[in-house]
Amino acid sequence: MTVAIALCAIAMGAGIPAYLAVVGDGAAAVLALPLTVALAALFFARKKTFFFLVLAARSACDLVFESIRLSVAGGGPGIGGFVNASIIGLALLVISKDDVLRRKPFLAAWAWFFCTTAYGFLLAPSKGESLRFILAWVSNFAVFYCAASFVTSMKDFRTVLRVIVASSIIPVAYGMVQVAAAGLGALSSSRVQGTFTHPNIFAFYLAFVICIVFYQLKSPLQGGGMFGKAALVAWMAVLSGMLVCTQTRSAWLVCMAMFLAFGVLFERRYLLYLLAGCCLALLVEPIRDRIIDLSAPEVVTSQTKLDSFRWRVELWTAALEWMEIKRALFGYGIGAFSENAPVFFARGDGIHWDAHNVYVQWLFDVGLLGLAAYVWIHGRLLYLLRRLSQVDRLLRFIVMVTVISYLTVSFSDNMMFYLAFNWYYWLFLGAASSLLAVPAEAARQARPEPASGRAFVVWR
Repeated sequence: MTVAIALCAIAMGAGIPAYLAVVGDGAAAVLALPLTVALAALFFARKKTFFFLVLAARSACDLVFESIRLSVAGGGPGIGGFVNASIIGLALLVISKDDVLRRKPFLAAWAWFFCTTAYGFLLAPSKGESLRFILAWVSNFAVFYCAASFVTSMKDFRTVLRVIVASSIIPVAYGMVQVAAAGLGALSSSRVQGTFTHPNIFAFYLAFVICIVFYQLKSPLQGGGMFGKAALVAWMAVLSGMLVCTQTRSAWLVCMAMFLAFGVLFERRYLLYLLAGCCLALLVEPIRDRIIDLSAPEVVTSQTKLDSFRWRVELWTAALEWMEIKRALFGYGIGAFSENAPVFFARGDGIHWDAHNVYVQWLFDVGLLGLAAYVWIHGRLLYLLRRLSQVDRLLRFIVMVTVISYLTVSFSDNMMFYLAFNWYYWLFLGAASSLLAVPAEAARQARPEPASGRAFVVWR
């Protein structure tokens, strides 16, 4: 044993200089290998804990992953690629031990989607970028499947909700640091992005977490004492304030629509709260300017100045007019939109723009078949998850709002590319779908009052 320890120590001592020569001397790069080894050990020891731990931390990792590159050339996947691969590997292990047939209704929709990405890869102008995109969506599916498999009770579902809320602590804290550094007076001219790579991603993530916190507050199945409820109220206020600082109007509208729908369907007094909140918000100058001055030029090119919406419309119009009819069914391949943007969009100044519209971009890249497959995943979820009312009517409402909001903002943003946000989105939907497998008797025991019903199985 002593000899083995000595040999390990010698090997480590000899390897450290070589390791530092590869990754550099930055703190994040130096810690990459120990962190990878620790995650690998946890992966093999406690798979469920590993899964929840990775999801709890993923929201804070975008900037870190960008700074760590393990390849000599500096362009390798780094630890981010390792984390994605580990989630995919975990899903493969779960699938190998799971009764896959009972997941058939969901798997069929995902299978169609991945078939369209397969031919999209064959047509893609850049195979490397196309493969990276496909692997990102494979990891989305992996998160969805693992959540559906690991959540077997309402207790597990509560854990998922806590993981999602806990994941917001570091991004919000970092956002507060950004606000403090810029100063409150700079909010009208600067946007907070937290630990994400763009303010829009941070904004959609915050809107999503606000929905989750609101569900925890209102659902009788989530429990929590007076202190816990007060903490959730306070945290929702913090999240709302940070959402304002992102200056993302579409995310503001999503939150407003959620509270408006809740007021109409559940508690009418929330309509008054919403009206009062909107009136107060208009008293804040940065918010008022952002809402009223919708025509302000935000996209400046060498030829003209356009507001963000008009710029998007011109980009979409140019792409669809340039697209050939014979390509309508299968498209030009994944990544073809950004590759050809300098050709069909003269006002783009030669920049390889993405569409800022999932539907236009996916139609251009993989055609009508691919677009239908993408929409079908969400449509199938909405159809199957409608039965959540037998477990919790409010949960069904939150799920529906989440999916519809995601599809709505996809009209004006590149939602398919927001990997970190998508992981939380599919984590929640996978966990919610698993509750349909909970017998009605267990659901009744979780309610404050008994409810009639019979046992049922989700995946049927």
